[in-house]
Amino acid sequence: EQLKEMSEAELYVRVAHCFEYYTEKKCETTHETFLARFHCGERGCSLCAIWLLERFFAEKEEVLAQLARPAVYRVILGTRSIGSPPEEKEHDIKQIYGQVRGMVTHLTDNGVLKDLVYGIRAHIQGEAMSVEIDMLAEYALTLEGELQEHFGRETGVKAYVARIPCADRREAQRAMSMLLAVPLVWDSLENYAAWRTVTKKMKLLQGKGKFYKVAGGGGAKKQPAAQSSCPICRTCQPVASNEFYPVATTAVRQVVSEITGESYWQRVDPGG
Repeated sequence: EQLKEMSEAELYVRVAHCFEYYTEKKCETTHETFLARFHCGERGCSLCAIWLLERFFAEKEEVLAQLARPAVYRVILGTRSIGSPPEEKEHDIKQIYGQVRGMVTHLTDNGVLKDLVYGIRAHIQGEAMSVEIDMLAEYALTLEGELQEHFGRETGVKAYVARIPCADRREAQRAMSMLLAVPLVWDSLENYAAWRTVTKKMKLLQGKGKFYKVAGGGGAKKQPAAQSSCPICRTCQPVASNEFYPVATTAVRQVVSEITGESYWQRVDPGG
């Protein structure tokens, strides 16, 4: 409904039907077709965020395997006021995000926590904005207290730190995905639009220390051409058709690629 008010009819249709449709793509190597779940790509879409994060963690499997005892830490910072006019809102939100990223940089510079992957969540209500940092890092017995002390010094108010117990790295990655699937809780079109404008080029996740090159989940940069999304050959850039097929009513079958050994879905043509 908010997108309708923004006169973005095409985007409204995409978001309203996110993940309800398949798109059909053709492998350029074998000329076989496969179905991919349609995703809208809207910045605030939780379904797309989950899809992007799952893809991100799959691609960074080897790098993140360096975490021997992974843990997820939630750092809840204080609440800041933001302006009322749109341009002031955007300025203040941008400034807050910059300051939060600076706090994380100081965290690594000061040796409190050197190696981590983190994401930022926000809650905007009226002219007040609350911020939370979610971090995937190596477990340490004293880390919660050190994080609370560090962010308390940075903000001047008490920071609340909570550790989410994780049995292994995959459980930690799922916890991060669940948290960052909702990067913003918002109450008005103006607040969402301002946040969306400021964060449209930002990644959902950023890395520090030995994970400094680890970043992903949205943002303006596209995947490099070398990273094929084709489950049949993993080398080509598959070509998508302009047809959409409802997930609820489209008959599909599971096929295993003879090249990659991966399974994928194909549409069952009722006429053939």
